[in-house]
Order: sequence, then C-alpha cells, then structure tokens
Amino acid sequence: MAGDLLHVKIHEELTRQRESDELTGIPNRAYLRRHGPPLLHLAERRGSPVAMLFCDLDRFKAVNDTFGHETGDAVLRDVARAMAGRVRTYDLLARLGGDEFVVLMPDAGDAEGAVMAERIRHCVAEVAGDRNLSGVPGLSVSVGLALFTPGQDIDDLVRAADAAMYVDKRNDIPSP
Repeated sequence: MAGDLLHVKIHEELTRQRESDELTGIPNRAYLRRHGPPLLHLAERRGSPVAMLFCDLDRFKAVNDTFGHETGDAVLRDVARAMAGRVRTYDLLARLGGDEFVVLMPDAGDAEGAVMAERIRHCVAEVAGDRNLSGVPGLSVSVGLALFTPGQDIDDLVRAADAAMYVDKRNDIPSP
C-alpha cells in the first residue's frame, strides 16, 4: 500500500515536471497538448466558442543582448506571472518556449479574445516599466487571435493564432 502511494506521488511529480515550464512555473506546450484537446472537444459538442491568443514578446532579444540572460529570464518570469494574473481562472495559459505564450479561452469569442489581448498588452507594458528596461526600445508584445472551428485540432488552432500574431507583428501595433 505504501509502495503504491509512493508510485502515485512519483508519477504525479514527473507529470508536473514534464508539463510545467521550468523557468516560469506555468504550464508548457506538453500541458497544452494534453489538456487542450478535451477543451476543444467539449466546445465542439456544446457548440460553444473558443478563442486562442498567441503572444510573442517584441524586441525581447534586445533585453538579453543589453542586460544579459539573467535579466531576460526575470522578465519572462514577470510576464508569465502578470499574464497569469490577467487570464480567467478557467483559461489555459502556457509558455510554448522562448518568448512565446498562448492563452486558450473556452467560452470566448472574438470580443472576449480582443479584450484579453489588450489586457496582455498592458501587462507586458507594465512589466517593461517596472523593470526599467531603459536602453531597450519598446519591449512589447504582438498578439494573434484565432477562433476555434469544428474539426480543428489544438495544433491547427495554435498555427492559426501564430499566423494572426505575425500580422500583428508586421503592423507593429504599439503596446500602451
């Protein structure tokens, strides 16, 4: 019995490590791939909307180049913490890697996604201001919004949101 409990605890810890981003502590791509599909399946069955935001920090390389990777890591942790404080409790926030994050938003359409995108833009601007990153012009975030359509899988939705993010990046919409 004690051995079974230990086995369960070890399995839970390994799963947590595998599905959590080591730097920021938020869920990672593996978590998104495991927990995203059931959310999409449920939304498809219910006919409810799902929005996904793909967020990519702009000019983040300049932070690393100017202040070093330790500061860059601290900025990523601050951004993740700020984003986690802005998303709804039932949204799925994940770091895909580097300076890329996604927010999977069940029961959210275009309007809710646009509001969340603005919240994220504001929180990144706050992090940049709090960190006093003088010397780094305009640390901001590009955000792409995609809406789930029946038949899409989680990777399709990520790609659609990523493509929308590149439109935002090309337009260089400034963060507040």
